[in-house]
Amino acid sequence: MAFAYLRHGQHIVWNKVSYKLERLIDDEWQILDVNTHRMRNLSINNLYAKIATGEIVFEASMPIHTPGTIKLNRNEKIAANLDMYDEHEQVIIKRKRYLLEEIYKLYGDCRSREILSIAIDDIWRKDWDAAPHPATVARWMKRYIEADKNILALAHLNDRKGNRTRRYQAKIYDICEQSIDRVYLQPDRGSINKTLEDAKREVRKENKLRPPDEKLSYPTYSLISSLIKDIPEYDKYARRNGANAARNRFRSSTKGVIASYPLERVEIDHTELDVMLVDEETGLCVSRPTLSIAIDVFSRSIMGFCISYDPPSVMVVARLLKMAIPPKTDLKSKWNGVESDWPMFGVMENLVVDNGLEFHSKSLDDSCSQLGINLTFCQRKTPWWKGHVERALGTMSRQVTDGVPGRTFSSISENAGYDAKKNATISLKAMEEIITIWIVDIYHKKTHSVLGMRPYDAWSDNIQTSDIPIPTNLEVLDVVMGTNAERGLSHTGISINSLQYNCDELQAIVAKFGPIKQARIKWNPENLGYIYALPPDGTTLTVPVIERYAKYANNLTYGRHKANKKYAKKYFMSDDLEAVSRAHEKMQELIGLELSNKNKNTRRQSKRLVTKTSSMSTTVNNEENNVVSKIKTPLVSTIKRKTFETNRTNRDENKGFENANDIKARA
Repeated sequence: MAFAYLRHGQHIVWNKVSYKLERLIDDEWQILDVNTHRMRNLSINNLYAKIATGEIVFEASMPIHTPGTIKLNRNEKIAANLDMYDEHEQVIIKRKRYLLEEIYKLYGDCRSREILSIAIDDIWRKDWDAAPHPATVARWMKRYIEADKNILALAHLNDRKGNRTRRYQAKIYDICEQSIDRVYLQPDRGSINKTLEDAKREVRKENKLRPPDEKLSYPTYSLISSLIKDIPEYDKYARRNGANAARNRFRSSTKGVIASYPLERVEIDHTELDVMLVDEETGLCVSRPTLSIAIDVFSRSIMGFCISYDPPSVMVVARLLKMAIPPKTDLKSKWNGVESDWPMFGVMENLVVDNGLEFHSKSLDDSCSQLGINLTFCQRKTPWWKGHVERALGTMSRQVTDGVPGRTFSSISENAGYDAKKNATISLKAMEEIITIWIVDIYHKKTHSVLGMRPYDAWSDNIQTSDIPIPTNLEVLDVVMGTNAERGLSHTGISINSLQYNCDELQAIVAKFGPIKQARIKWNPENLGYIYALPPDGTTLTVPVIERYAKYANNLTYGRHKANKKYAKKYFMSDDLEAVSRAHEKMQELIGLELSNKNKNTRRQSKRLVTKTSSMSTTVNNEENNVVSKIKTPLVSTIKRKTFETNRTNRDENKGFENANDIKARA
């Protein structure tokens, strides 16, 4: 190890700036900036303190004979430390140091061969190797003293031996490098042998143009191989396998992006949950649901989640944000099993997403802009830039489904002998409650391995309720997260999705501004019973569907509405609202039949089409107290169990119907 001394001329590095100790006046050092030549004063005590904390380090000069690295082979080096040499070399180095130290004690920095010869005879042990020549000891002493008694100066310098000139002509190296670039560093990944053949071919062409005394020698396999080894591994892998593959292979596995406070960075993503769910009414297996979550990076708290049979879409993202942003105050009334509270809510500053199509919609971009959220996209094929949500999804998928009937496994060996479809018993509603309990009562209350504390505490201790941004009117979330559109506004109202919307407030806008060709509106794909109109006066109006279609459109999803229109157009030869309404009733019955279908994909598609409200209010007369009351009755059971025969020759609505049980039997 080299040593440094606090004396004139010593170089130090402070805040990445190089200084030189000039002079000591009283208890202060005057230090000179090597680059700007500006002088600064630094007290001795302050200098000692900064050295102790590592803020100031010495800029030790490495003597020419002191190795900074140890060469293992042509392309591999390691930092020079005594324990990096083999044991035999370590023993030799220590013997040299012992000899020189003993000579230094007796004679000082002596280089006289006569004196050194006497000293060697007195100090060198007989059980060691043959005694060195006095001239050799003099060279050791010179190197040792010049290196401030750094023991590494006594190590061998074998890697510096040998011829340093290049073996081949410069033109040969140019040709080989061009062949490597043309053959080896290509997506088809040519071999070293193929690269060598190409280089020899180019040398042969070159030699035809040269006189006999200037012909080039042919390259060898070892030359091509050594030149390839000199290329950085990242560059080599990127050229042969692509930039994305190289970025994935050589990515850093450090903590990654770090947030400084809650709600600074929230990441969202989707995954298919590892469990098969069943239909609540039929008890038959439907499919694996899609789970979406939003996680706060600073506290690792889960802001909200969405579970459904729908694939990732703008609607799913909207549902997720509608849960994440408002306060969650109705937990225990909605899910009886929840014991703790869920204080994580608010508008985030940055929303980090991947490049899924659902995240690139204009509707989501406009919604985030209006809420003041910066929508950030990861680079392509770089999932580690939102690794927090990726890991949380993996943890949730494993722990929530652990031991649950109907769980699926990733490998065939684990699935052997276990039929997830037959063992499935959990419904979507029950799984929603299971996930909520796991988030609120387990995940948030368990010490996080990286944070060293509970996510609940990391959130509560670092943000005040008064500092959480909330939309001034939570109903605005429906407007903001709605789908943008422009439609004509007239005395008949607004027509969109084959539905008509109108109200007195909207007609007042028509009376004030006249008919508007392109009125801005927003509609909710989750409920076609209303839309939001954005008239020129700056207000926002909630416009319900007209009374004629209210029974059909209330709580109707856009996906179900599209299916109804398709069914009506195919079998009723019309897509007017009356035909669509009749198709709605027919499809509701067919969905009940299809949910009993053994085909998993059929059941999943049918379940997506079920309306958001799966029950309806039915008025009945109670004979005991003669009071009219409302009871909840499953919607499917209230519909007359008839289906329309698809034979196109039967156009009459009174024909072509038959009992649903007959259809089942025939199927």
